[in-house]
Amino acid sequence: KKLELRQIEILNSKIAELTEMLNLKNRYASIEGVVGKVIEESKNNLEEVVTINIGKNQGIKEGMAVVYSGGLYGKVINVNENTSIVKRIIDTTSKVSVQIGTIKQSMILEGNEDKNPKVTRIDDGLKIVKGMEVVTSGESDVLPKGIYIGRVSEVVVPPNKIDTYAKVELPENLKEVKALLTISTPSPQILISKYYCQLKSTMVPCWNGLFQGCNWEIRLARDFWLGQNARKSINIVQI
Repeated sequence: KKLELRQIEILNSKIAELTEMLNLKNRYASIEGVVGKVIEESKNNLEEVVTINIGKNQGIKEGMAVVYSGGLYGKVINVNENTSIVKRIIDTTSKVSVQIGTIKQSMILEGNEDKNPKVTRIDDGLKIVKGMEVVTSGESDVLPKGIYIGRVSEVVVPPNKIDTYAKVELPENLKEVKALLTISTPSPQILISKYYCQLKSTMVPCWNGLFQGCNWEIRLARDFWLGQNARKSINIVQI
């Protein structure tokens, strides 16, 4: 009977794991990536790194961004044949370019000893309050813009007002997260006026006529991307 109960527990655990991976893939359906899971925690309590069960053979490369169902998890820092090492965003050496709310200025999300990241490089005068969303700024080559990270839980303003920072509350405890998605090829993006230009390598080139009726900024975006990616095309979607 004990053996049967144990088998049921293992089966339920496996079902929960597969469900978590499926939900993860569905949430980031528009982003190309590889689903994996955490198989080992670092034995060094001073660092926040984990080993995942996907590596070079699955197309993983150093520097790739890693997300979970709640948002940004970290990035790949080392790759082996079938495993990779991922540094969490709560690691003391982690730094990510982010934006808060509707503020266009980019700031830096840093990990710290408290295992709760904080946003630094906040200019004096910026109106940041508790509850505002923190997302990736899109300035990184591997991170698409707008990946959710968490919400501001507190804004700390020291007497000199120079080192103001915002504490960030994450949606989940990253130490309990198992299912992860490694982003393999984020789409380069340009947001100009009311148009969203997204580079797509899978589209049939249609450079003539595709941009008819677009304003001059869009045509400049086209010229830039076609100059950088002569074999690719750009899809324009009005937002």
